[in-house]
This record gives sequence, structure tokens and C-alpha cells, in this order.
Amino acid sequence: MGAFYNSICVPGGRVETVRQILVRWLAAKGYEPRPGPVLFDLDGEHERSVFLVSNDLWTVLFYSHFEEERRLIHELQAELAPILYVWVYDGDVWGYDLFDERGFAGSFNSDPGAHESFGEQEGAPPRPRAGAESLCRLLGLPVEPAELQQIERSRTPFKEEACRELCRALGVEVAASSYDDLESGALRSRRDWRVEQLLFARRNLRTGSQEIDLHLHGLQRLKTEAGYAFTETVSLPPEIVDELRQMRRRVRWKFRLLRPVSWLARTWRRLRETASIRGGASSLPAPREAAPASTYRVESAVLMNDRHRCRLTLAAGVQPTVVSKKPSAVFAFEIAGVTVTCTARRLSKIDEVLRKPSRAKVLRDENYVVGGLPARHLLFELPPSFVAGAQHPSYLALYVVRTSKALYVFLYRSARPPAAPVQQAVRDTVDSFRLLDD
Repeated sequence: MGAFYNSICVPGGRVETVRQILVRWLAAKGYEPRPGPVLFDLDGEHERSVFLVSNDLWTVLFYSHFEEERRLIHELQAELAPILYVWVYDGDVWGYDLFDERGFAGSFNSDPGAHESFGEQEGAPPRPRAGAESLCRLLGLPVEPAELQQIERSRTPFKEEACRELCRALGVEVAASSYDDLESGALRSRRDWRVEQLLFARRNLRTGSQEIDLHLHGLQRLKTEAGYAFTETVSLPPEIVDELRQMRRRVRWKFRLLRPVSWLARTWRRLRETASIRGGASSLPAPREAAPASTYRVESAVLMNDRHRCRLTLAAGVQPTVVSKKPSAVFAFEIAGVTVTCTARRLSKIDEVLRKPSRAKVLRDENYVVGGLPARHLLFELPPSFVAGAQHPSYLALYVVRTSKALYVFLYRSARPPAAPVQQAVRDTVDSFRLLDD
């Protein structure tokens, strides 16, 4: 899968005006600002989020919901036009849209027949074409159109490179990013750009239950009754279950067919980059600044997460590792080839956390206490069918620690019964979990 970029670029340092428009617009949709820090993955149904990245020349917005971006631009353009919208679709097509106070002022598309940034509304006039000259004129940028025209004519197979080159020429290189990049901290260490995240949630949304009892909460199970499959909240008729199983088989076969294509694409890219390096001065733009190495910092054998205000001490033989950079990712460590990840889950998601996998056997369900906090250890034996092509059972282990704000879930999978030394090292590490504010 290729790159997906989309960003809304406003000339000038207009953060305060942008923030006011966002608050007003989202309030009309039933959302209100929520204070940080952001601890969990975004709830797409009940939350909205935007990153504001700015300096004295540009204010760039990365909005969490693509399908609402056109309406957001409509709200912004009345006060902040002109506006530049930059996009890349699946690494195959790229382009930009220009907006004035009336609407579309022009669009550039590297392949109009393949994809458009926004679908045309029924009855709307044809979208005007834009190019380097109109881009420079409308935005008032001191850039030579000939330089931009050369980028627009680029035949590179990786369209995100052309998009990144254009953004760099316009002095807004950060626009060649995505919301997911920002959420993973890709620009956190850039001193020349200020990064701010705004979080909004539906009014009166309950973010969790303070009354849940981790020790007494029962395991949620997949049940069957009269041919229906259902959880505690969703009931699925047999024909839907059969269709889902068929879809899963079809997707597996598609991935198998695409695997050689993906391998060839990666190989071609590596060869191309190697040839560019050997050839001296590369024609490719410099890669984006790498994201921070982890969501936590390491002090000797202690892992510290400042966002979640917690720490743990690694047992002997345990090493820190990196799995994810999302806000919900807290820690990750490994021992003897077993990788343990710790993620934060909302208290309201306890049913999902304490859900027994289908046809799994519960080998352990232990209640205990970690640093004065309720904790629970679960070990499941998973049937061979749980992993495609497996001939033997596999194992899933969970350690859950409940705080007043979140459930911290330590999880690892093992193809064989976890060895006693591994289990003990993981247990000792989890038992060292502490809140920094205690």
C-alpha cells in the first residue's frame, strides 16, 4: 500500500484564527474541546482531532476525518482564503487544490482519470484547472513557476516524492505528511515548526466508568444460540456469519496473490535508491525526518512514559523494544524472542479487554495487586485454527492493570507454552508498574 497524504495549508501564522473557527464549527456539530494529554486511540464516532503545525509563514491542519475536510475548508475559506490543499492517494496520484473565498479556484491532478481529491457534487460546474503560475499568483509566493512546473511534470513512480518536492519548494515541507504521521510523533522534534493537537468530544460523552471492578468483571464470551452468533451487545444471524467467513477467505487469497507484487515493488525501490546513491548526487528529495524512536524513554533498566505518567523496571534478561508510536502505546519489551506490548485502553472498553477468544481454553485467571492497583493475569490456549496454517495450539497472555484513568494491557503471543523463566520475567516486569504521580 502506498502513501496517503492530505493537509490543509493556510498562508501565514494564523493559528489563533484557525483555532477559533475549529471551535465554532465543531460546537455546531455537537463537539466541545477536551483537555489533553491524549491517552487513547481516537474514538472515530464520538471524537474529532486536529493537529495544527505552524510557523510565521504557514499554518497547516491535519484533520482526523477525511470525509469532513471539504466542509472544514468551506468554513476556513471565508476568513482565511486563499487556502492550499495538498494530497497523495495511495502513492499513485498526487495533486493540490486552491480555494479562494468563493470556492475552488483551481486544481492540479497528476492523473485526473485515476482519483480526485474531492468528489464532484451533482450539478456543480467543472473544476477549474490550476498550475504553477496560478498557484504562485494566488498564494503570493516568491517562487519561480518554472521550478514548480518541472515538479508537476515529474514521472517518478512514487508520487509522494513529487508532492514532497513541491511542498519543500513552497516552504511548507511538513504538508507532505498525514494525520497518522502526526499522531505517531513524526514532527515532534522539529524546532522550526510548532505542533499542537486539539481534541474534541461529543458533549456529555462518558469517557469511562469509575465503578468497574477489574477483579469481579466476568470474561465476555462469544455465544451461539438458535443458529445466531453474538457477543454481549451484537447479534449476528447465520447467513451474516457465513458471509464474513467467506470474505475472510477471499481476503486471505488476495493477500497471497499480492505478496509477490509487494515484494517486487519493495525490491525495485531498494535498487533504485541504491543506484541513486552510487551515482553520486541523488535526484530524489531528502527523506523526511525520522519519527522519535519510541513512545517512552529509557533510564538504565527503567522505562518512563511521560504522556501516561508511569514507569516500570525491566527484569533481568528483558530488553526494551519498539512496536508502535501511537498515543495508546505505552511500553514494549522482549525476552527470549517473546515481545510484550503495553497499550492503554479506556475504562469503558473493559468488555473488549476481558473477552475470551473464540474456542480458547482459559489456563489462568488470577486476580492480584500491582503497586496498590487492581491487576489481573489471563492465559489462554488458542486452537490451531486461530492462526492460518498452524498445526498446534498457540498461547495468548494478558496482564491488565487498572488505574483511575485507564486499563493498561500487557499482551504477548507465543507459539509454544510460555517457558517458566519467560513467564516469571514478564510477571516481574509488569509487577514493577508504577504511576509517576503517586
